[in-house]
Amino acid sequence: MSKAATAKARLTPRRRGRPRTGASDAVGREHVLDAALEVFADLGFEGTSVLQLTRQLGVSHSLLHARFGSKRELWEAAVDHCLERVRAQTREADRDLEPGATPTERFRTATNAFLIALAGTPTLLKLMNYEGARSSDRLDYIAERFLTAGFGDFRRSLEEGIETGEFRRDASPATLFMLICHGGGAYLCLRPLGSHVGLRSRRSEETLHAQAEEITELVLRAILA
Repeated sequence: MSKAATAKARLTPRRRGRPRTGASDAVGREHVLDAALEVFADLGFEGTSVLQLTRQLGVSHSLLHARFGSKRELWEAAVDHCLERVRAQTREADRDLEPGATPTERFRTATNAFLIALAGTPTLLKLMNYEGARSSDRLDYIAERFLTAGFGDFRRSLEEGIETGEFRRDASPATLFMLICHGGGAYLCLRPLGSHVGLRSRRSEETLHAQAEEITELVLRAILA
């Protein structure tokens, strides 16, 4: 094996069982970032040690440092990776709208897509619940990367709807965003809790979309003029 091939193989996290053949470096990076976010969300940034990360990710300390730098840099890379996944799905849904879509149609599409994307990345909500409970430069980082862009688009569609008379004038963008993200998001992501109040513990893709649409329509009924 060449030196280049050896280096590439070492960048792929170790898994139980026989290693997969043909696994790309890109797939390895995605796995590392998803797993890292899981550790940070479970233990918190301060409670997570580099040793715990290397054990969970199945890579050496030297490799983790060479690949991502410090623990903080790994945290930022993991957050960016998951936030971009959610943001990309939401914006893709917006691009599929017909030209001239009304604020109500844009709000419905964006909210529904955001909820489905969040349900596909439940660890992100767990991390935001942890970081959102305390003021820190990490929360500032999340706000800069995610809330400024995503919340800005959300606010614009809501303000346009208020201006056209489609939405109630007292509809608060901040209140709605928190209800959708941490209310609707919890409905879709906290499945063990949901099962105790009667939600399905296992669901199909069809059920997920139906639940996201239910939340979206409940929010819309509250703000439509």
